[in-house]
Amino acid sequence: MRLVVAAALSWGALACGAAFGQSEGNAGDEAGASVEVDEEVVVRGRSRAMLRAQIELAEEAVFARFNEINSNDEFDIHCRRVMVTGSNIPRRVCEPNFWRYVHRRAGEETVRALQRSAALPTEMFLAEGLYKYQLLEEEMRRLVAEDEELQRSLSRLLTLTEAERGGELPPSFLSTVSVQERAGETELPYDAALRTSVRIGRDPWSYTLAERTFTIAHVYGEIRRVEVECDGRRKQRLRFDVGVEWTLPEAWAPCELTVRATPGTTFALYEFE
Repeated sequence: MRLVVAAALSWGALACGAAFGQSEGNAGDEAGASVEVDEEVVVRGRSRAMLRAQIELAEEAVFARFNEINSNDEFDIHCRRVMVTGSNIPRRVCEPNFWRYVHRRAGEETVRALQRSAALPTEMFLAEGLYKYQLLEEEMRRLVAEDEELQRSLSRLLTLTEAERGGELPPSFLSTVSVQERAGETELPYDAALRTSVRIGRDPWSYTLAERTFTIAHVYGEIRRVEVECDGRRKQRLRFDVGVEWTLPEAWAPCELTVRATPGTTFALYEFE
């Protein structure tokens, strides 16, 4: 839900200001100067589609870190794309685990009521969900204040959302970052075992493959070169095209994949068992 993102941004604005030394005491000395944010995530002049992709990746980084360090699996937040009635365009939805449970139970009770069976009031589940949202907000507020990695992720997300509203971005170069998700921890398309979301900066991205079969999808930007270097073998260039799936010989493992792309390019690497 956008509520989760909006709340995270509001807490991030407070916590990240302290984390990066932005206080009222030195505001006069820095008046008119741009604030440099650690590990900037987009370059000036990118298209709206590219910026939107960058924001989604930044959100995933925030949620991945929060899910890793929070105290309750019910608070874990996962994003997925759903089809909306009357539209052929999927909509991205980010929800904590408990909210999906609330919707499922409310739906079950609604069906029972329509079948004239004994049913619990749906308001009971919605009230429980709203209460847990308050607990989730308190948890994230606490963790933002305590965890530097979560602070940095929120700082990047804050900068991007400000740019989407028309604000200026610091002209710093990009850093290459990635976020990995496993099947079972979240819903992955294509029956994938792993998905790694990547944003290319000034350096190429290198990664030791966990599976022999893989593909690159959801490319925003330009991928210039894809290479693989396996144990005891010469580095090989793979011919990249959207939708191409590669399977490496089992005897080649371990293999390191390197992707070179224009700064700001984002993509997802899917690996299959």
